[in-house]
Amino acid sequence: QFLCHRLQEGLISQAKRSRKHLFLFCRCIELQLDAMDAAEFRRCGKQLIDFIADYIESLNGNRREAMPRVLPGYLRQRLPLRPPDQPETWERVMSDVEEHILSGTAHWLHPDFNAYFPIGISYASVLGDLLSSSFGVGFTWRSNPALTELERLMLDWLAEMMGMPAHFRNDSGIGGGALQGSASDCVLVSMLAARKEKLTQLIGKDAEPLPVSRLVAYCSQLAHPCVDKAAVICGVRLRRLGYDDENLALRCDLLESAVLEDRQLGLVPFYVCAVLGTTACASCDNLSDVGAVCHREQLWCHVDAAYSGGALVCPEFRPLLQGIELVDSFNFNPSKWLLCTFDASVLWVKSQSKLKDAFVSGPRASIPVDDAPISNPLALPTCTEL
Repeated sequence: QFLCHRLQEGLISQAKRSRKHLFLFCRCIELQLDAMDAAEFRRCGKQLIDFIADYIESLNGNRREAMPRVLPGYLRQRLPLRPPDQPETWERVMSDVEEHILSGTAHWLHPDFNAYFPIGISYASVLGDLLSSSFGVGFTWRSNPALTELERLMLDWLAEMMGMPAHFRNDSGIGGGALQGSASDCVLVSMLAARKEKLTQLIGKDAEPLPVSRLVAYCSQLAHPCVDKAAVICGVRLRRLGYDDENLALRCDLLESAVLEDRQLGLVPFYVCAVLGTTACASCDNLSDVGAVCHREQLWCHVDAAYSGGALVCPEFRPLLQGIELVDSFNFNPSKWLLCTFDASVLWVKSQSKLKDAFVSGPRASIPVDDAPISNPLALPTCTEL
């Protein structure tokens, strides 16, 4: 009722235009509150914790098969095709999860699961997900200052654990890190930032843009297909280059030749994606060699370390980072080896400003000058830019 009242106060003009939508929204809130109160949440939550613990123990005890024995479309044959008119009990829902969902689940944590890359979660990471979900949205500092600042601090901790250079830390005032949904997102974000930087270098900030189809990105033939997808979204060309037969690393002589050849054709090289831990064979590109070419040719150097990056917490693997000072951006997935729930991907950049220039189109994150309470969230007080 309080929420409905506030909605009617703050969105009265919208409500006049769409009373039906406001009513339906408020009705959904009421139904949700009626369905589970705090006492019921406590009871069901404790049962859910036991269910999760029993499930993980069942995998370690080999009481389930690693892969499900189902065919495509199996679930549609088991569940109703139309939504129910009334909610079911918690016990019935969990019974359906056990009978219909887990029976069709590929159990990635199973000791016999040898497909794809390994993942590992911990009980602590599951509880962290539950706690984070209870706090709601945290996509900007304004939406949740604590979660935003916690993310920045934790990524600084992680950078120190992995031996990353100081300019990748958020407290450096130069670069920094942020969580993304996947390694594919990280590659796309870095390519978009590189595209913006190269176009700005060529034409200036206020000139008419050149056709982005003239831009060319490069990677090894062993790089993940997400690089191809990023190039399609960015509207740029992608050249996959050969690798060394001995160590399966990107051949930098081919990279240099390709850059020269493309420039002679009137194209504009702008981006290279090196890899630490390829999907096919976990091979690693030589960052010193790739970075040197990128630095000399003024190309953005990104490193996709989605798989092998987690190994860098062990000092004996730090030689893989030789040349990291020449890298513009770096991503890896803690959900692979660092016992975090799937999916989590970290993106570090050498220059925060280059990333912001590529994506900020409206007012930047800001903090109110005064401490006066905000009565209407749609009418913010005077702000100063961070």
